[in-house]
Amino acid sequence: MGFGRHQTRYGDIKRIRPGVDQSMGQKTIGKVRVDCHYLAKSKWGVLQDADAWALYVDLKIQQPPDQKLANATITFTFNKDVSIASAASTTNDEIEGPYIECFGPKAVDGKAAKKTITNEYHGTPTLSAGSVSIGGVGLNRTTSYEDWSRWKIRGEIWAPPATGIALYRQAQWTIEENVFENEATHNNRVHVGLILKHDLKTFFCDIQIEGKLRGLSRLYLFSSHGNEVFRRRLEPIQNKQEKLDEVAKDLDKELTLINGGSTES
Repeated sequence: MGFGRHQTRYGDIKRIRPGVDQSMGQKTIGKVRVDCHYLAKSKWGVLQDADAWALYVDLKIQQPPDQKLANATITFTFNKDVSIASAASTTNDEIEGPYIECFGPKAVDGKAAKKTITNEYHGTPTLSAGSVSIGGVGLNRTTSYEDWSRWKIRGEIWAPPATGIALYRQAQWTIEENVFENEATHNNRVHVGLILKHDLKTFFCDIQIEGKLRGLSRLYLFSSHGNEVFRRRLEPIQNKQEKLDEVAKDLDKELTLINGGSTES
């Protein structure tokens, strides 16, 4: 997913400034605003003796009282700078450019909400014989069942298709709201992160934001999708003193807990 076949439209290509909180891109879906907020605690370092980068992002979701989000998907795709790669080509494209080593959260489930759905059927059978019709006694039937819903986060990583490169260069998180809640009960910031290895060459991070709104029922009011991408340029800094091995080991667990999830199996 994410390595699309359609023409991509890039906005202004901006450089990520290290050590400063900043927006990597934001999108308005109806009246709902989703902002991809880069956190200053993101850092350059080493992972397993290889140059690496720890990226931390808050996905800020602003929902007005009269419009609610059904779901949102935020996709990060990392690409090497083709101009640099072509100038210094190698026979082993597998190790060129950035690739994701670990990420989180992978799965967060909010508290389940239950709702009893009741359906009533009303009928009045009629017997007809020629020109004579006799109305019968009304036939009424009621059925009910329990339905469940919960707020959830799902994270995945992907490799670019049809390239022969098996390393992961795309991370994607999908946020689904609880359809039984008129107001979100979770924090309006979803915390995500990843650690990638790189070759100290300039690379790009492409961010794509998509989503759907819902009404009072489960019907979708509005969906936002397309090929608009926010492209951010990264200029790696070598920092051998910053060891990221322990960070990588606990990344998924840490971000799962921060988002209100459980790490119990």
